[in-house]
Amino acid sequence: MNGEALTPPKTFREQRYNELNMATFGKPMLPRWLTAILMFLISLMLLIASLFHDFVGALYYFLSLMVCLLLWLFVDRQQPEGLGLDFSRRWWLGLLIGLALGAGMMASIVVVELAFGWISLTVVLTVEQEILLGAMLAVYVVWQCLVAFAEELVGRGYIQQNLNTSLTVPLTVTCSALMFAALHLPSILTQSLPLPLSAIMLLNLTLGGLLLGWSFVKTRTLWLPIGIHFAWNFIQYHIVGFGFINQGIYTVQNLGWEVITGGVVGPEAGFIGTLAFLLLLLIMWRLPSRWLTGVSEQSTNEI
Repeated sequence: MNGEALTPPKTFREQRYNELNMATFGKPMLPRWLTAILMFLISLMLLIASLFHDFVGALYYFLSLMVCLLLWLFVDRQQPEGLGLDFSRRWWLGLLIGLALGAGMMASIVVVELAFGWISLTVVLTVEQEILLGAMLAVYVVWQCLVAFAEELVGRGYIQQNLNTSLTVPLTVTCSALMFAALHLPSILTQSLPLPLSAIMLLNLTLGGLLLGWSFVKTRTLWLPIGIHFAWNFIQYHIVGFGFINQGIYTVQNLGWEVITGGVVGPEAGFIGTLAFLLLLLIMWRLPSRWLTGVSEQSTNEI
């Protein structure tokens, strides 16, 4: 089904989607599926450049946002609100639910791994670091807000929506999820992981992309996927201390089978992460949209 061949809406999601797609400045200069691919390729080139130039790495998310907005406004000729940052109705509800889901998913993984003796946690803060804990966490909060905001605006707000003008919703979500995983491929390769962990991590990132993409489909705003994305990253890296960056309150010692736990990378590279993404994806698929937006599916007259 072509996303621009709109039929009379029957649900809140459909009506909201129609309104966003009608918020235009005029006819796009290029087919929107083509600009989606262009945005993906530009982001990939910026990521690869960031591996060789620290300046590009430091500004990667700002550059991605700038390119995304320029394409959206001047090539696609869409209104800014069409990107999915909707403040018109209970936007905070989607954000809070996303934060709860992302935090709950990571917390459940940690509890299970501790219960089975697959990991151990050690507090690593010194006395001096404890004094600076508030400032450290504030910096990490700002950074992960930027990461979640930029990746969701580009991945779901731009790429997924533009693909949806030519593809069906399931195919759109799948393609955007594969692109999301592909954009993480440079960082996976630089970590020199064993091949099984790299493959599992790529699988999990694809499942994560499906989860985030479907959460956008369910709500037609970016707040739910932004909440999930932020909470998952913040707790994983800056509370528990998974990954290579060593910026958590705790350090993690892996005691279990690496293909299950993900080893030093954490659940993103292990089958425990695969299970968590699949379970949350199933929950997201089954949850009624009204539970995520606070708007009845029948309320098509009020947006």
